Amino acid sequence: MSTLYFRRKSRRPRRRATFLATLFVLSALLLAFRPLPAKLLARTTPQQITAVRPELEAALVRQIKTVDAQLVKAQEAISVNSAIPAQFQGQILPKIDLQSGEKVVALTFDDGPWTHTPEVLDILKKFDIKATFFVIGRHIAAHQEALKRVVKEGHAVGNHTWNHHYHNVSAQTAAAELGQTANLVKEVTGVETVMFRPPGGNLTNGLVNYATGQNYFVAMWSVDSRDYTRTTVAAMTERVLRDAHSGAIVLMHDGGGNRAATVEALPQIIGQLQKQGYRFVTVPELLELKARESKPKINPSQG
Repeated sequence: MSTLYFRRKSRRPRRRATFLATLFVLSALLLAFRPLPAKLLARTTPQQITAVRPELEAALVRQIKTVDAQLVKAQEAISVNSAIPAQFQGQILPKIDLQSGEKVVALTFDDGPWTHTPEVLDILKKFDIKATFFVIGRHIAAHQEALKRVVKEGHAVGNHTWNHHYHNVSAQTAAAELGQTANLVKEVTGVETVMFRPPGGNLTNGLVNYATGQNYFVAMWSVDSRDYTRTTVAAMTERVLRDAHSGAIVLMHDGGGNRAATVEALPQIIGQLQKQGYRFVTVPELLELKARESKPKINPSQG
């Protein structure tokens, strides 16, 4: 789980899109409702003006509705990506025990975005499945497009600190590590993530204590691919297939080093798990499945 990294760029794509949409609407309003030019009025009858004005107004209303729908759709996508059921906020879990025993697993990738992230995304897209990416803040600058693609293609994003430190940190440092990463993720993608994974799975160095205090869900793992070691593709694949279970959270890496073996093993892992009847979900989706199980069932006769 190595690291590497950068300085912050100021880009706010969602704010810019919203600004441009608003500017367009205001411009249309001005065009629709400003007084018509004197020369045009001289050649135009009151009846013609009355006939044209409703068409302009109707076109403007249609455009406003289209812009509104696009903004709502974008906001819904962000909400789905970042939503964590209230009962799991501030909690630490390595897996989700589903009472139903439904065969679902959550693939997670740490230490990106990185040069291998697009390759991982290509594989996930080919199999039409979603995963969760825990990103390192200082890796984002050189790989902004990869991170944008993660969100655009429907995957979930979690916080993996700015520097990937293992050693003990103060509360102030912990706040900076998580806060700077969260701010940059939002700046680049528009996503407000409330998931955290501590580097190396360290629960005692101050980072997790701060994260839970901020109501982050701390996502550990129950299946370790050990792709960060000098393992073979065959051994990695066998390990994940052997340890997979309902509600499993699988640890893999798309960044922090040479992840060619992970890229090679991933299609085999996905394909074999699918043959075993598993389906793939993001960590937020896995939590939502558990939350639904926890809701009291209403007896229709009690209605």
